[in-house]
Amino acid sequence: MHFPYCIRKCNYCDFFKHAINPINFDLYHQYLEESQIQHIKLHEQYNCSISMLKTFYLGGGTPSYWGEVGIGFLETFFKKNKIAFESDYEFTLEINPGSGFVNDMVSWKNLGVNRYSVGVQSLNPFFLKILDRIHSRQDALTLIEKLAQEKTNYSVDFILGLPYSQDQKRDICSELAEVLKFHPNHISMYILSVDKNYLHFNSLPEEEWIVDEYLLASSFLASHGFEHYEVSNWAKNNCFSKHNLNYWRLGNWAALGPSATGNIIAKDNMGIRYTWDNEKPSYQLEYLDNQKLKLEKLFMGLRTSLGINPEEIFTKVELEIFKKIVDKWEKVGYTKSIGSFVSLSDRGFLMLNSLLDDIFIKIPNF
Repeated sequence: MHFPYCIRKCNYCDFFKHAINPINFDLYHQYLEESQIQHIKLHEQYNCSISMLKTFYLGGGTPSYWGEVGIGFLETFFKKNKIAFESDYEFTLEINPGSGFVNDMVSWKNLGVNRYSVGVQSLNPFFLKILDRIHSRQDALTLIEKLAQEKTNYSVDFILGLPYSQDQKRDICSELAEVLKFHPNHISMYILSVDKNYLHFNSLPEEEWIVDEYLLASSFLASHGFEHYEVSNWAKNNCFSKHNLNYWRLGNWAALGPSATGNIIAKDNMGIRYTWDNEKPSYQLEYLDNQKLKLEKLFMGLRTSLGINPEEIFTKVELEIFKKIVDKWEKVGYTKSIGSFVSLSDRGFLMLNSLLDDIFIKIPNF
């Protein structure tokens, strides 16, 4: 579920969202209610049910700003639509430091939240200002300490490749070390992606700097017991994001909220992708035939440490070509084979798009 509100939009953000205004919540609630009527019909059409949830991810925006009003709405929404959670469910709430979340923490927990994703991005005051973040370094540390005291399952987000980071010699490992004092089970690190119109575009670091920063941070986390299980995600104690793993494994997921995208894999191996309109409660459909699903399975599979089983994706002729491609990857350290599976190394994750190009060039009709 996408909550499209923030206090203000950070200068690098390209998600659909609005500046927060409590008056708008009524319109948002109406949007969700009207969307759900269509939502149910769509899933019934493909013999799907969303009454029992394995995972629920409330992202944004900053959904922690929804507060008691949102908690009350969701309680009613779940009951009205007979939505319940399986016994081992995962309910993730995205929160930002300085958003007043702590005041509502007990109520969110009572609603069912059992995992938090904290948008820290950096602990360096200089970079927080550059990114237009509303929180301070201390806000971030105070929130993380509170989550640790409550013994909650939580993840911390960072952004790599920040403007001026090369000039300022940003020390990402030092920032990670401060967070690890509070024993999070999960870390996400995303490389900043912006277009040429971005305010600080000319101050972005060189590509080689970003590569070194990513590899250094990944090595640091590995030395502290974290498994690099997806391009941008590290976890310890097997605390992977169950919700996101379902994306990467190309499962079924329902979606509600402006710009939210859902996925249905029908029994005839046909995929249906639906994306909600930003302003009105209607959606656009995209049909994924077997070929498109194979492409997604390839791309999503290579994003994770599990990798892909080539025999499930390629024909016999294609498989022979792919094996030669992988041999070339192995020589430069881009892959690590696990039995019949092929997965990428840290450096391979960084080269994912280029590696896919290798496949499309050598297997042009794939």
